[in-house]
Amino acid sequence: MDTTVLVKGAGLKYMKDVIIGDMVMTASGEYQAIYTIDHLVRDKKAFMVQFFLSGNNSEKASLKLTPNHMVFSSSVTNSNPIAASSLRVGDFVQTLNGPKEITKIITNQQDDIGYINMLTAGGTIIVGNEGIVGSTYAANSLLASTTTKYSTKDNAVAESVWNHNQQNYFHEMVKPLKFFCLYVSSSICELPEGKEVIYYAQFGRNVLQYVNDPTLIMISSYLFNTYILNTVVEYRMAAAIFFLIVAAARSKSNMSSKVTNSR
Repeated sequence: MDTTVLVKGAGLKYMKDVIIGDMVMTASGEYQAIYTIDHLVRDKKAFMVQFFLSGNNSEKASLKLTPNHMVFSSSVTNSNPIAASSLRVGDFVQTLNGPKEITKIITNQQDDIGYINMLTAGGTIIVGNEGIVGSTYAANSLLASTTTKYSTKDNAVAESVWNHNQQNYFHEMVKPLKFFCLYVSSSICELPEGKEVIYYAQFGRNVLQYVNDPTLIMISSYLFNTYILNTVVEYRMAAAIFFLIVAAARSKSNMSSKVTNSR
């Protein structure tokens, strides 16, 4: 909650003070809009991972987050983020100014701290005073059984596969939400009164829990994104062009009427 993000026109801002529509710095070096705050848990005990980076001589951690939340690390062999709980002292995390080494990690239960999560179009966000590159998604243990069953090596490799797949997985899963939030209505993107999770995120949790086949979910989402969303987008564009033509025709007609009446 007290982690900072860089907001366009406002500078550093606590995440708890960010609202939908704020433009925040992302891994691309560009500002992107927050299109939903999908989780907001206030004043509850939660296990948190605190990272201290090289050059940080203060007692305050460079970054504090839940164990499953993902960050980008230059210690892995690809560009995908990994869960905070998978990082170790000596690993490097990505920042806007290059990789920085983790010198200390504290994992403990924080009293009455709560936590928040927000989504950007690119799935990344820059957090903390040191500009750490974070994911807007958290790794989900329900996916472990699916991703590990394809691994023929040890558990470390299986854990790596699990972590590395999840950024792209969740980025695909939120595409329908992102579309509706940005182009249809923001109502489903707002936290309902008294709720800690938006309905879309809760629905996703339930699907993962009961379907228990992320591959099937991914295929379904891909088909939805490829065909239904593209059709809707094309329809919206066609409708927009149609209304522009009608508006132009009406404007021309009105001008002609004024000219005729003036005569």
